[in-house]
Amino acid sequence: RMHQQIMYEQQRNKLNAMSKAQELGNLISMRRNSLGLTYDQLSDISGLSPYEIIQIESGNISSITMEKCFMILSALRLNLSAYPV
Repeated sequence: RMHQQIMYEQQRNKLNAMSKAQELGNLISMRRNSLGLTYDQLSDISGLSPYEIIQIESGNISSITMEKCFMILSALRLNLSAYPV
């Protein structure tokens, strides 16, 4: 029973993380567009490849490091905040 509960919590956390990754990707996409930047321009500013930017904007961040996430946030002049929910 305890094992099932742990598995349930892990699955719930994974789904929540996927949702947050999608939210972050949407925010990054909206900010890039509001600044009038193309993928190539943001790539030049952030140091990430256009492919990596597309992956982040799509919410596919499983292969993206925290450092790269911070690089793109910095390039877009965005701050990351964390707080209890």
